[in-house]
Amino acid sequence: MSEIKLITFDLDDTFWDIGPVIINAEVKTREFIEKNIGEKITWGNMEDYLAVRKTLISDDPAMEYDLTLLRKGMMNHYLQSYFDNVSDKDALIDRAFDFFLEERHKISFYDGVIDSLAGLTKNFSLGILTNGNADMHKLGLESYFDFSISSEDVQSAKPDHGHFKKALEISSLDPENILHIGDHQTCDMVGAMKAGFNVLWFNKKMESWEQDEPEPQKFSSWENGAELITDYIESLN
Repeated sequence: MSEIKLITFDLDDTFWDIGPVIINAEVKTREFIEKNIGEKITWGNMEDYLAVRKTLISDDPAMEYDLTLLRKGMMNHYLQSYFDNVSDKDALIDRAFDFFLEERHKISFYDGVIDSLAGLTKNFSLGILTNGNADMHKLGLESYFDFSISSEDVQSAKPDHGHFKKALEISSLDPENILHIGDHQTCDMVGAMKAGFNVLWFNKKMESWEQDEPEPQKFSSWENGAELITDYIESLN
């Protein structure tokens, strides 16, 4: 096994719990929009929301990976009947999206994440491979990472090869020199395996492995994460 020189990480649900963050951001953004138009909007239930999302993606497949485009498309769907002036509507959508992004970055790192990154960056290059739109600069993570690759950057979403191929291009490394860590069984683990990367599964919820590929090594806490990951890397040699 070749020496690991780069560790890439997923973000959402790997470094923090994204569910409550997105729910809070969605609720507050809806309140922001209603305050600005001076009316209550019939948002519908989750089933309605998912149906709108599915229709928008069907009409524009780029929304599958471009979360900015998707989020603004969702806002446009709900706001179009409230505006006669398209410019005014689009201006509110832009402001509402910026508001959502600010709320979306109000995350709480899992215990041990920052200490683990501080320890790992001493001996390895670190990179981010995310399907989301979290910004490492907004999160104060830029000092730990050499690069960050989003779905918008590569116009595809993991487990497609785009993120992994771009990481190889940026690092000028071979797949066997890279370890990918993430929470998602298909997007992170299977996607990275198919790209030839080594993998380590962050399995906080202790889920059962449900993929055809061999189950990877896993860990469930970031406490002493740098030591745990380093020990795993040494076991590969």
